[in-house]
Amino acid sequence: MASFIKDGQVNGNITINIPARSNQDRGKYWNVNDSQIFVVADGHGLNGEKFADLVISYLDSVVSERKINFIEDDLTETINQLFNQINENAKLTYGSLYGGSTVSLLIIRNKRDFWVANAGDSSIALVDKQKSTLEIITEDHGPNNIKEAERIYADFPDTIFEYDRIRKYEPVIPLYRKTDDGLIKIHPPSEGYPNYYLKNRQGEHATYVGFDKTHKLALTRGIGDFLFQERMGLTSNPFIQKHSPLSPDQILICASDGFWDCWTHDEIVEFVMTKELSSLEGEHINKSNQCFGSNKDDTLIHLITG
Repeated sequence: MASFIKDGQVNGNITINIPARSNQDRGKYWNVNDSQIFVVADGHGLNGEKFADLVISYLDSVVSERKINFIEDDLTETINQLFNQINENAKLTYGSLYGGSTVSLLIIRNKRDFWVANAGDSSIALVDKQKSTLEIITEDHGPNNIKEAERIYADFPDTIFEYDRIRKYEPVIPLYRKTDDGLIKIHPPSEGYPNYYLKNRQGEHATYVGFDKTHKLALTRGIGDFLFQERMGLTSNPFIQKHSPLSPDQILICASDGFWDCWTHDEIVEFVMTKELSSLEGEHINKSNQCFGSNKDDTLIHLITG
């Protein structure tokens, strides 16, 4: 069942939670002095919901008990330590379980700045209504990110980066070729009956990274998945970036990939320019049903207006 929440005390925040069959997305926000903290945790694997729940509960503990100092000018080290602590806590609690979670974190310090951080393939975007633009302001930690491939190959040269296949019995379709000058991305073959597919409406191919034929992930950073951390270089180290305060014409969207897979960036801009934000829940349900039917993904969205 979908839920819609509007909290006037949090910058006009709207949170939308639409569980699907897997029900592994989690999200929460907090008011702390002059700061507002938002998080989206997108669980995956057999025990993804456990890792997503742990992310939220750990953050709830450290934020509610004021264990984190959000006042200092540079939050880089604070955020790095926070992601590392979440990952270590997950290892102590669920170290033997298969599964993990992505994390997207947004910290807004009123009239000062805001910070974004992420580990995984869930994104945070800045929509500017005056400029009619959408900018993804986090980093995509997926197999398609050639910088991530270079990082992993440096320590784990036998790692497999591949396009996901419709017919699993056919040969692996490699994503990169190693040359003396570095990695080159390989476009999938166009002849014959294609054995690959697009994962979202932005036209991105579905890809995997793994350390053998059966152990594969669709991401290169995240919480948990400890076998992949040991064997393939998966890391919980986040991307971190600082931004100037929001203007009245700007909107932040912090959402799991269940949202991003169903919308093009142009459609999102058109929506925020022409419709009430409170109608997003219904619009997204329709899109996800049209695009993926019963296979639609969980969706957790925070919308924050300037």
